[in-house]
Amino acid sequence: MTHEISNFIFFHKYEEKFFDFQEADRNQQADAYADFLRNFVDFTQSCYKVPKCSAVSIGKCLFAKMTDASLHFNTPVRTLAILSWAKTHGLNLLSGEILAIWFHDSIHKINAAHGVNEFNGARFMTALMSQWLDPSQLTRVQSAIEDTRKCLDLEPSQNTRVIDLTLSSFTWPDDSRKTANKALIKQLSRLYCKDKICKLRKSILEKLLKRDPFFNTPLFTRTFHKIAIDNVKKDLEDLNGIVVGRSERETQVSS
Repeated sequence: MTHEISNFIFFHKYEEKFFDFQEADRNQQADAYADFLRNFVDFTQSCYKVPKCSAVSIGKCLFAKMTDASLHFNTPVRTLAILSWAKTHGLNLLSGEILAIWFHDSIHKINAAHGVNEFNGARFMTALMSQWLDPSQLTRVQSAIEDTRKCLDLEPSQNTRVIDLTLSSFTWPDDSRKTANKALIKQLSRLYCKDKICKLRKSILEKLLKRDPFFNTPLFTRTFHKIAIDNVKKDLEDLNGIVVGRSERETQVSS
């Protein structure tokens, strides 16, 4: 079943004005909450016949889990940005793909082993939504959520569009992408020093540059491949600038 993503209504184009939920003002937080809950409830009612009272409860639970104080990047704002981006570009997605996007960031432990967050996110979705999905639907959505761990893989997955949507942030405007990058660095800084964060981030960006094409969905490849590659290169330059600036400051202090 496809879902008309054009039915989603947003106060903002979040992909153009990404913000750190934890540092946002009350109006921004209220808009994000309203957009997240309204669209989640409408979607689950329309596609899965979830009763409104249950849809509201699940949406509130999901929003609360994704606004943990430790999170700055993997928050409802990122989910809204992905869905808003899809609406902006007129994508028609399967209902299972959209449900996977809603839940793909639902569990995020910063230092979890590779694939663990995605596995737990799929289990979280199952706990909240399984009574309204038939076994085949449930299996497909679980698979799509778990496959988001493969965003650095060079080989295409059966859940290509979901993976590509999680990488759509590399097509965002510079200001929005830089804000998202700062939020990600702040999120990681709870556990890691700046040097380690830069090394981790550099490693990921360099792996992304090896994706050719960057997106495996034909429509994305035709329209966004060059934009994404150019933006990864910009992000890498910005990261190298942080490392060089830090080294120069340390040299000045030591001298």
